[in-house]
Amino acid sequence: MSFVDDDGSLVEGVIDLIWKDDEGWHLLDYKAGWQHPHRGDNLTHEKLRRHFAQTAMYARGLSKLLAGERAVDFGVWYVACGLVVRWGVADAGVG
Repeated sequence: MSFVDDDGSLVEGVIDLIWKDDEGWHLLDYKAGWQHPHRGDNLTHEKLRRHFAQTAMYARGLSKLLAGERAVDFGVWYVACGLVVRWGVADAGVG
């Protein structure tokens, strides 16, 4: 996906999964590198902040592409441990 963000910068990225249900559109990005804290690496606040910023940009871009259809939420799936973190699109600055 490529789009111009609100600040005028060109954003290019690959959305791992988008789907639509009765509520609207959802976006999920996969992260395979993080492991559960009891098995190794810790999910730090900084990593979570970076992942939020990345997926929030995707959510803004998807919202622009949907042109009026309802985008509901976006999130990150930490595959190695099964953790899913989700945010509402309002958190990304989407109307």
